[in-house]
Amino acid sequence: MELSQFGCPLHWAAHGVVGGASAEAQGGKFGQGFISSAFTKAVSTQGLLPGEQGEFSVERLAAHAVVGGTASKLAGGKFANGAQTAAYGYLFNELGRNIRITRTETSVEYKKGGAIVVAENDVRGRKPPQLNVRQVTDLLKISKEENVKVQAVSSYRTDSKAHMYWNAVDVNIYSKDGKVYSSKQVADILFNSGSFTRVARYTDGRNSAHGDYKPYGDGNYGLFEGRGKKQVWKHIRDY
Repeated sequence: MELSQFGCPLHWAAHGVVGGASAEAQGGKFGQGFISSAFTKAVSTQGLLPGEQGEFSVERLAAHAVVGGTASKLAGGKFANGAQTAAYGYLFNELGRNIRITRTETSVEYKKGGAIVVAENDVRGRKPPQLNVRQVTDLLKISKEENVKVQAVSSYRTDSKAHMYWNAVDVNIYSKDGKVYSSKQVADILFNSGSFTRVARYTDGRNSAHGDYKPYGDGNYGLFEGRGKKQVWKHIRDY
């Protein structure tokens, strides 16, 4: 086997260390994250996954998740944890070559050029929300076009069907000098970006707004207004 920069065992191990640290930060075990990431990287660099390295595709993302989940399961961990770690690795190492990522226990910061997105829980001390590839790229685009800082305060939730199945995200937006935007202003920006099929602004005092990717033809989409969970949402306008 030819040992290249991206195909040698040392390179796979380096990705394993990152995956192990990521797994630990999410409450998992270092060893299982290490095996999942290293094995997924090895499979990827040997040309065994669909698509080309450095080019994003849903098929390639799904393949990384399946391989990582399977490796984690074989190592005694959970399939979901391995799949998640591998998907993050795909974002960081394939799509995010030009994205600078800084992780702490409570936040993940994504920077590309002058654009900045920070995933940070709105409940102090809790782990940062989990963003997927599409959310990161869409929010970075908004940050660049609007010249603002975007803060994602929630994303995947195990107790929320909307957030799990429609890839929902709640966000705050700040000007570069720190001024916070209102929920109406944030919702207008999300809606006008064209990235989300459904956007909701809150009338209960929150500054954040909700955006998701609910499929067209699957009920309500457009711009909405309401007070939150179990409240009646008022439809403002369609796309």
